[in-house]
Amino acid sequence: MGAKVFLKEPVFGEKKADIHALDTPEAYSLHREIIERKALLREIYGFYFKELIGPLEPSAGKKIVEIGAGAYNTDEYEPSVITSNSGINPYIRVVFDAQVMPFKDSSLDGVVMLNVLHHIPKARLFFGEVSRTLKDGGAMVMVEPYFSPLGWFVYKYLHHEPVLKTPIEWEIPDGLVANQIMPYHIFTRDRDVFEREYPDLKIESVRAHTCCTHIISGGLTYRALAPDSMCGLVWGLEAALTPFRGLLAMFMTVVVRKREL
Repeated sequence: MGAKVFLKEPVFGEKKADIHALDTPEAYSLHREIIERKALLREIYGFYFKELIGPLEPSAGKKIVEIGAGAYNTDEYEPSVITSNSGINPYIRVVFDAQVMPFKDSSLDGVVMLNVLHHIPKARLFFGEVSRTLKDGGAMVMVEPYFSPLGWFVYKYLHHEPVLKTPIEWEIPDGLVANQIMPYHIFTRDRDVFEREYPDLKIESVRAHTCCTHIISGGLTYRALAPDSMCGLVWGLEAALTPFRGLLAMFMTVVVRKREL
């Protein structure tokens, strides 16, 4: 039995849902069940939610929208967030296409996304909508894959989603549903292009993080490599590895803020 097969997250009971399926109630239900039974994975999601919400400083009256919400979303951490997806999902509030958002100009205080930009077919359409709908001083905050040497290996050889070349058009080829490296290319390699094309949007920060915790948790696909009782030790290891995040980081938090006139 190969290592990848041995480490695969087991399917529960008689469920036949495809863990990698997109926009199906069965897949969302399975994702939720996996997250709820893996303590370290729940804690990691909590960390991601803080990363997304922190730069927005939520308060009464602020309008923050999560794009591409799944089974375990930012409203777990901040209930006022409006969760959305392009497909029907029992864990979201509204359905719409992020490339054509149903919000008025300058009406949003924030847009947040967890591993979503690399699924959006035409990123430029989405960025145009973000520019249109954000208030001055509002921000788009996302957590996306980071391609350190370790990240490259894991995403290229152990992850089910493709890692492709990213032409300057920032589009996912027809027939595919993802390009994991696209956000990394947009906000590192093509940073000057982004800020030239969207002069009202400033890339405030790109911060790499998550060196070992997500791998040890197994994510949604693999078995956890440590029992729940070792969560504290795993986070201690994560802290110890942080100085080496340029080599080991798996994710990045990107903050893009709309300039105030």
